[in-house]
Amino acid sequence: MTGAPTRILLVAPTAELTDRARALGVETFVVTTKRRAGLEHIGHARMTLVVDDLSDDQVLPVVTAAHRLAPFSACVSLTEYGLEPAAAIAAALGIRGVDADAVRRTRDKALMREALARAGLSEVAAQECVSADEAHRFAKRHGYPVIVKPVDGVGSAMVRRVDGPDDMVLAFPDADAAPAPRFLVEQYLTGPEYSVECFTVDGAHTVLAVTEKHLIGGAEQAAYVELGHAVPAALAEPDRAAIVALTVEALTVLGVDGGPSHTEVKVTPSGPRIIETHTRVGGDYIPDLVQRVTGVDLYEQTVRWAAGLPMSLAAIPGGCGAAIRFFTPDPGVLTSVHGASLISNLPGVVRHELTVRSGDTVPPVRRSLDRSGYVLAVGEDGRAAMALCERAVGLVRFESDPAVVARRPLNA
Repeated sequence: MTGAPTRILLVAPTAELTDRARALGVETFVVTTKRRAGLEHIGHARMTLVVDDLSDDQVLPVVTAAHRLAPFSACVSLTEYGLEPAAAIAAALGIRGVDADAVRRTRDKALMREALARAGLSEVAAQECVSADEAHRFAKRHGYPVIVKPVDGVGSAMVRRVDGPDDMVLAFPDADAAPAPRFLVEQYLTGPEYSVECFTVDGAHTVLAVTEKHLIGGAEQAAYVELGHAVPAALAEPDRAAIVALTVEALTVLGVDGGPSHTEVKVTPSGPRIIETHTRVGGDYIPDLVQRVTGVDLYEQTVRWAAGLPMSLAAIPGGCGAAIRFFTPDPGVLTSVHGASLISNLPGVVRHELTVRSGDTVPPVRRSLDRSGYVLAVGEDGRAAMALCERAVGLVRFESDPAVVARRPLNA
């Protein structure tokens, strides 16, 4: 690169983006909050702008002043809490970024449902409700069971299946709070769940992978927390084509014009239906799975897109699969953990991490953050990789005292 360096602004990033930018010779500025200003978020940034929160009145004056001194070519974020601020900054400065209205539609699940319904696409009965009574009236019209989830929720937190009116009040634990929290109530969809990993450039969507999702399942609050993911998904070609076609059309309807996206889809008896979509990469190390299978580094391509550098979204066929499986020991105080050292001996295991040890209190799984580590492996296809992950997880034995269980509000 010659002349002045390409410079981009990253909002509340993790180190992956700043690392890739440094490797590409792209200069980065970071804006983040005091609470998140750890080294893992700052990475190799030339300058870090720290604010109390990412609201417009805090961020825009600071980044506008910085932009006058050292102009940015783009503003991006891949963290959920940074998506809307990044889009607003890009719009205010007139630089490259994801369309602010598209981000708002994908962050707000009620707006997403409204936009898809207006287009006659992936129609799912849904209504924003502020109380259990209002949600029950919706369920009486459309039938139980229903799904209740926060309009702007992340990490599968507070997502609950409600089978009848007696359980509805449990889905609205903060109904008396002011202001009342916003919940979306949707008809319950049956069928396996997948996610579609895409990258969009100038409105053209490239599908890089379809990921098979493994959920904890059951009737408890943990039912919709992911237990694991496998790439590529084991799908018949007609189902894969239908999922891809629906995702591409939905991204267009929602106005997504650039950057990575992660779209969750259920294949119901009536065909695929959108669960939700995000203008960022998937969590749970899904970008790592995608890179191992396709050769495409979503973090690097995001930096290239933001900086206006040449991109490569063509998958390199490797004839392999990759998977991740999370540890979810029973809640209680761990008295011992055995077998973790055996995992490294398994061929195909790429890495593993156990985040609990003897003496730790394991909470009930209510959201993604409650899981206790993972195993990531490769195999001849996604299912083989997941089978290896399952084998590795099975080597670890947790012993605990269930009499002492972490107590935390359902909405923590």
